[in-house]
Amino acid sequence: MPFIYVRGKRIFFESIGSGMPVVLVHGAGQDTASWRYNVESLAGSRRVVALDLPGHGKSEVFFPPLTSTDDFAGYVEGFIKELNLSRPVLVGHSMGAGICLTVALRCGEKIGGVVAVDGADKITGVFGEEIHEAYLDASLELMLEMSMEGFRALCSRLTQPNRVEEIVQDLLRIHPRVTAADTQAFNTFDMSGQVREISVPVLLISGADDFLVTPEMVRSTAARITGSKVVILDGVGHFPHTESPERFNREVGEFLASLELENGRSPRKARPEGC
Repeated sequence: MPFIYVRGKRIFFESIGSGMPVVLVHGAGQDTASWRYNVESLAGSRRVVALDLPGHGKSEVFFPPLTSTDDFAGYVEGFIKELNLSRPVLVGHSMGAGICLTVALRCGEKIGGVVAVDGADKITGVFGEEIHEAYLDASLELMLEMSMEGFRALCSRLTQPNRVEEIVQDLLRIHPRVTAADTQAFNTFDMSGQVREISVPVLLISGADDFLVTPEMVRSTAARITGSKVVILDGVGHFPHTESPERFNREVGEFLASLELENGRSPRKARPEGC
């Protein structure tokens, strides 16, 4: 199994294909398995790399877990550096979308582009404070039960039941305290005052039935990112890459192909200092 060390922690990843690097960053309470319907489709002429964030999946678990998007972003930056990936395109879901947007903000033209999947530039307060505090204070058993029911509710009512249960079962591979810490990172994310500084191509793709990161939040974020593109998938909830992978793969594949064409016509820009 492929592992590398980033900031002294063992990080697991999967890699397939060759060509333009594409890094997949999962969301809260998930791991590389959440991209089960996407990796092969997005590969081909590209190198697709999916990693387990610290504390998730097969990566090293440690306590206290990370509770900050900035800290997760630092690990993703280190991961890119350790693998020597040149101008990767970052694809991040939910919490992972915030991580990828943060890396793009920090690293500028070192990043080839971003696909933010059900992500927005401001999530702060999407969970009510009292509800969120009750979740963080719950027992491990109750925390897991609340997470599983929450994931079910986040899927569209039109999504196939077996797909919904696949999404829910992903939670069983993640320690409930890690998932709780993920929600803390997610629920405190706010880069709305900086997002205009992102200079790389951005695709925001979301489900029309997502009530957590709503289409309105996604469109509002896009309005603050010059040249960004928005795709809203009807009949899809918070997990479009699993709920409707065929449509998701087609839209993301077209975006990646446009970046490949652009990169083939113009020389790559130098990396910024300090990133």
